[in-house]
Amino acid sequence: MEMLLSVWEFFQNNILTKPAFFIGFIVLAGYALLGKKWYECLAGFIKGTIVFNSPILIISGFVPLFFDNATFAVFANRLGGIRAAAIIPFCSGIIQVLGGGFAAYHFTTGNFGGWHGNFDWDAVWPFIGVIMENLQYVGVAAVVILLLAIPQILYQRNKDTYFVIAEDFDKYKEILAKKQGVPVEEVVID
Repeated sequence: MEMLLSVWEFFQNNILTKPAFFIGFIVLAGYALLGKKWYECLAGFIKGTIVFNSPILIISGFVPLFFDNATFAVFANRLGGIRAAAIIPFCSGIIQVLGGGFAAYHFTTGNFGGWHGNFDWDAVWPFIGVIMENLQYVGVAAVVILLLAIPQILYQRNKDTYFVIAEDFDKYKEILAKKQGVPVEEVVID
Protein backbone atom coordinates (compact mmCIF):
# COMPACT_ATOMS: atom_id res chain seq x y z
CA MET A 1 0.00 0.00 0.00
CA GLU A 2 2.86 2.35 0.82
CA MET A 3 4.30 1.83 -2.65
CA LEU A 4 0.98 2.80 -4.25
CA LEU A 5 0.82 5.93 -2.12
CA SER A 6 4.35 6.94 -3.13
CA VAL A 7 3.50 6.40 -6.81
CA TRP A 8 0.34 8.48 -6.38
CA GLU A 9 2.26 11.27 -4.63
CA PHE A 10 4.86 11.30 -7.40
CA PHE A 11 2.09 11.36 -10.01
CA GLN A 12 0.24 14.13 -8.18
CA ASN A 13 3.31 16.32 -7.60
CA ASN A 14 5.07 15.81 -10.93
CA ILE A 15 2.38 15.10 -13.50
CA LEU A 16 -0.85 16.76 -12.44
CA THR A 17 0.78 20.05 -11.41
CA LYS A 18 2.74 20.56 -14.65
CA PRO A 19 0.53 21.28 -17.68
CA ALA A 20 2.95 19.79 -20.22
CA PHE A 21 3.14 16.44 -18.43
CA PHE A 22 -0.60 16.46 -17.83
CA ILE A 23 -1.29 16.94 -21.57
CA GLY A 24 1.21 14.19 -22.33
CA PHE A 25 -0.60 11.91 -19.90
CA ILE A 26 -3.96 12.71 -21.51
CA VAL A 27 -2.53 11.81 -24.93
CA LEU A 28 -1.08 8.58 -23.48
CA ALA A 29 -4.42 7.67 -21.90
CA GLY A 30 -6.30 8.46 -25.10
CA TYR A 31 -3.96 6.31 -27.19
CA ALA A 32 -4.25 3.48 -24.66
CA LEU A 33 -8.06 3.66 -24.74
CA LEU A 34 -7.94 3.52 -28.54
CA GLY A 35 -5.99 0.27 -28.29
CA LYS A 36 -2.72 1.62 -29.69
CA LYS A 37 0.51 -0.30 -29.15
CA TRP A 38 2.63 0.57 -26.09
CA TYR A 39 5.32 2.37 -28.11
CA GLU A 40 2.68 4.52 -29.83
CA CYS A 41 1.29 5.45 -26.40
CA LEU A 42 4.79 6.33 -25.18
CA ALA A 43 5.47 8.38 -28.32
CA GLY A 44 2.16 10.20 -27.80
CA PHE A 45 3.15 11.04 -24.22
CA ILE A 46 6.55 12.33 -25.38
CA LYS A 47 5.02 14.40 -28.21
CA GLY A 48 2.36 15.88 -25.94
CA THR A 49 4.94 16.74 -23.29
CA ILE A 50 7.43 18.30 -25.70
CA VAL A 51 4.86 20.31 -27.65
CA PHE A 52 3.27 21.82 -24.56
CA ASN A 53 6.61 22.33 -22.83
CA SER A 54 7.93 24.34 -25.78
CA PRO A 55 8.47 28.08 -25.19
CA ILE A 56 6.66 28.86 -28.46
CA LEU A 57 3.53 27.17 -29.75
CA ILE A 58 3.10 27.73 -33.47
CA ILE A 59 -0.47 27.65 -34.70
CA SER A 60 -0.45 28.37 -38.40
CA GLY A 61 -3.25 30.61 -39.55
CA PHE A 62 -5.50 29.49 -42.38
CA VAL A 63 -5.69 32.87 -44.08
CA PRO A 64 -1.93 33.60 -44.34
CA LEU A 65 -1.02 30.07 -45.39
CA PHE A 66 -3.91 29.70 -47.82
CA PHE A 67 -3.69 33.03 -49.60
CA ASP A 68 0.11 33.24 -49.77
CA ASN A 69 0.53 29.67 -50.94
CA ALA A 70 -2.43 29.73 -53.31
CA THR A 71 -0.84 32.68 -55.09
CA PHE A 72 2.51 30.87 -55.20
CA ALA A 73 0.80 27.77 -56.56
CA VAL A 74 -0.89 29.68 -59.39
CA PHE A 75 2.39 31.19 -60.58
CA ALA A 76 4.36 27.98 -59.97
CA ASN A 77 1.83 25.99 -62.00
CA ARG A 78 2.07 28.48 -64.87
CA LEU A 79 5.85 28.53 -64.92
CA GLY A 80 6.79 25.04 -63.71
CA GLY A 81 3.78 22.77 -63.91
CA ILE A 82 2.02 20.67 -61.33
CA ARG A 83 5.24 19.57 -59.59
CA ALA A 84 6.23 23.18 -58.95
CA ALA A 85 2.68 23.94 -57.81
CA ALA A 86 3.04 21.23 -55.16
CA ILE A 87 6.65 21.82 -54.08
CA ILE A 88 6.82 25.63 -53.86
CA PRO A 89 3.75 26.13 -51.60
CA PHE A 90 4.99 23.32 -49.36
CA CYS A 91 8.41 24.98 -48.99
CA SER A 92 6.70 28.33 -48.44
CA GLY A 93 4.58 26.85 -45.66
CA ILE A 94 7.69 25.47 -43.96
CA ILE A 95 9.37 28.89 -44.22
CA GLN A 96 6.26 30.58 -42.81
CA VAL A 97 5.99 28.25 -39.82
CA LEU A 98 9.71 28.19 -38.96
CA GLY A 99 10.24 31.90 -39.68
CA GLY A 100 7.24 32.84 -37.56
CA GLY A 101 8.41 30.56 -34.75
CA PHE A 102 11.91 32.06 -34.86
CA ALA A 103 10.57 35.61 -34.87
CA ALA A 104 8.10 34.98 -32.04
CA TYR A 105 10.83 33.37 -29.93
CA HIS A 106 13.70 35.74 -30.77
CA PHE A 107 11.74 38.99 -30.48
CA THR A 108 9.61 37.64 -27.58
CA THR A 109 6.41 38.63 -29.34
CA GLY A 110 4.82 35.45 -27.99
CA ASN A 111 4.35 37.38 -24.75
CA PHE A 112 2.26 39.97 -26.61
CA GLY A 113 0.03 37.82 -28.78
CA GLY A 114 2.41 36.20 -31.25
CA TRP A 115 3.76 36.99 -34.67
CA HIS A 116 1.93 37.77 -37.91
CA GLY A 117 2.08 34.90 -40.34
CA ASN A 118 2.29 36.17 -43.92
CA PHE A 119 5.24 35.07 -46.05
CA ASP A 120 7.10 38.40 -46.10
CA TRP A 121 6.73 38.76 -42.33
CA ASP A 122 8.18 35.27 -41.85
CA ALA A 123 10.87 35.20 -44.54
CA VAL A 124 12.24 38.75 -44.75
CA TRP A 125 11.33 40.62 -41.57
CA PRO A 126 13.06 38.29 -39.09
CA PHE A 127 16.37 39.06 -40.84
CA ILE A 128 15.58 42.77 -40.92
CA GLY A 129 14.68 42.65 -37.23
CA VAL A 130 17.95 40.92 -36.33
CA ILE A 131 19.91 43.54 -38.31
CA MET A 132 18.09 46.39 -36.58
CA GLU A 133 18.43 44.74 -33.18
CA ASN A 134 22.18 44.11 -33.46
CA LEU A 135 23.30 47.21 -35.37
CA GLN A 136 20.83 49.54 -33.62
CA TYR A 137 20.68 53.02 -35.27
CA VAL A 138 23.08 52.04 -38.04
CA GLY A 139 20.98 48.93 -38.71
CA VAL A 140 17.74 50.92 -38.83
CA ALA A 141 19.32 53.42 -41.23
CA ALA A 142 20.69 50.62 -43.44
CA VAL A 143 17.31 48.87 -43.56
CA VAL A 144 15.46 52.12 -44.38
CA ILE A 145 17.94 52.93 -47.16
CA LEU A 146 17.69 49.41 -48.56
CA LEU A 147 13.89 49.41 -48.51
CA LEU A 148 13.78 52.83 -50.18
CA ALA A 149 16.34 51.70 -52.79
CA ILE A 150 14.41 48.63 -53.95
CA PRO A 151 11.66 50.52 -55.85
CA GLN A 152 14.27 52.89 -57.29
CA ILE A 153 16.28 49.97 -58.66
CA LEU A 154 13.14 48.40 -60.13
CA TYR A 155 12.21 51.70 -61.74
CA GLN A 156 15.68 52.10 -63.29
CA ARG A 157 15.46 48.59 -64.77
CA ASN A 158 11.92 49.09 -66.19
CA LYS A 159 11.43 52.81 -66.85
CA ASP A 160 9.15 52.29 -69.84
CA THR A 161 6.75 49.88 -68.09
CA TYR A 162 7.10 50.66 -64.36
CA PHE A 163 3.88 52.72 -64.10
CA VAL A 164 2.12 51.42 -67.21
CA ILE A 165 1.62 47.94 -65.77
CA ALA A 166 -0.73 49.33 -63.11
CA GLU A 167 -2.38 52.07 -65.19
CA ASP A 168 -3.02 50.35 -68.54
CA PHE A 169 -2.29 46.64 -68.70
CA ASP A 170 -3.17 46.34 -72.41
CA LYS A 171 -0.61 49.01 -73.25
CA TYR A 172 1.90 47.15 -71.05
CA LYS A 173 1.30 43.98 -73.06
CA GLU A 174 1.80 45.93 -76.31
CA ILE A 175 5.16 47.27 -75.08
CA LEU A 176 6.24 43.75 -74.11
CA ALA A 177 5.07 42.41 -77.49
CA LYS A 178 7.34 44.92 -79.25
CA LYS A 179 10.27 43.97 -76.99
CA GLN A 180 9.72 40.25 -77.52
CA GLY A 181 8.93 40.58 -81.23
CA VAL A 182 5.69 38.60 -80.99
CA PRO A 183 1.98 39.41 -81.37
CA VAL A 184 0.20 40.70 -78.25
CA GLU A 185 -1.63 37.37 -77.79
CA GLU A 186 1.68 35.48 -77.49
CA VAL A 187 3.37 37.77 -74.95
CA VAL A 188 5.10 35.94 -72.13
CA ILE A 189 4.89 37.86 -68.84
CA ASP A 190 7.43 36.67 -66.26
